[in-house]
Formats: sequence, structure tokens, C-alpha cells
Amino acid sequence: MAPTSAVSLRLFLPALLAAALAPPLFAQSMGLPPATFKGPGKPPPVIPPTRPPPISGEPLVGFDLPPPATADLATFPHAAFRDRLAAFVLDVILVVLAQQILNLTRRDSAIFLLLLAYHIGFWTWKGTTVGGIICQLRLVRTDGSPLRFADALVRGLASIFSLAVLGLGGLWILKDPERQAWHDRIAGTYVVKVPRNWPL
Repeated sequence: MAPTSAVSLRLFLPALLAAALAPPLFAQSMGLPPATFKGPGKPPPVIPPTRPPPISGEPLVGFDLPPPATADLATFPHAAFRDRLAAFVLDVILVVLAQQILNLTRRDSAIFLLLLAYHIGFWTWKGTTVGGIICQLRLVRTDGSPLRFADALVRGLASIFSLAVLGLGGLWILKDPERQAWHDRIAGTYVVKVPRNWPL
């Protein structure tokens, strides 16, 4: 064999061995399309490329970003006294109209029981009332969790005491730094103002 041929063989022998042992990698390095697998059985599984974890201090981008957190109701501003009063007046009008139209009871004193049941039911179901929906109010526990039936019941019964003392428990909202009425403090609740498009 000529010296030139021996030198060429020594130079290209590693490349030929690499092509024989790993044809897909060789074809990729040469810019060629990968060869189609023709062996018996199923082709080997293709492992998708994975992105290494970001380096500490590197800004997160793309799929590295965490999913957006759901806004906590307790972070919204606490409702003002006029908003809460407007919602309560709307609820009273609604319950009185429903009592008159449906003739739920013939005793006027029963309207207070209807109001109590209405508020407790809606607080447990939706965390607000119809008047609260119109005035963009929501009821939430002080720890940010939704209201439970027990919380709504305690708040409803405590609101009777707030109104019984000439409404002083409700007027306490004007003085309280957290804008809580007495029944809010007893039940451990906040009334917050939410955006107009906030879901029920």
C-alpha cells in the first residue's frame, strides 16, 4: 500500500468507526438528515431534550416561571362603612319584597328571622349577598380562607347584638382601623372590596 493511502486511512479510520457505531450522531455532526431505522422490532425510544435547571440568580423565563398565584381575598382593601350600609339596605329591600310577593309569613316580626336566614345562607354559599354583589363586597375570614357555615352562623347571631345596641356594633366600622364591626371581630371576618369582574 502506498504511503499516502496509509496516511489517509489512519486519518479517516476514527471517523469511519464513529459513523459505524453511532450513525445518528455522525449524521447530525455532518449536517445530514438522520437515517431511518430499518432493524427488526420497534425503534428505540426518542428521549426529548431537557433544559438544565436555571443557575442561581439567573432570571426565570418561559416555562421556568411558576404558575400565577390566585389572589387572596384578604389582600383586598377593607370595605368602607357607606358600601356596607348600601349593601345592607339593598338586602333588606330585597327580603321585604320577597316576603310581600311570596307571602312567606303573615307576621311582620318574622322578617328578622328571614333576614337572618337570608344572610347566613348567602354568606355560606357565595361569601356575600345580593346587595354585596351589587356593591362589590365579599366576606372572608381573617386568615384568608372562605367562610364556613359555622362562621356565618356566629356572624349572623352576633350581628343581632350589634344592631340591638342602637346599631353601635355596626357604627364601630367608622372607628375600627380594620373596618370591622363587632360581629366581624366576634366571627373573625373581614368585608373587602373586590373588582367589578371578580368571580362569585
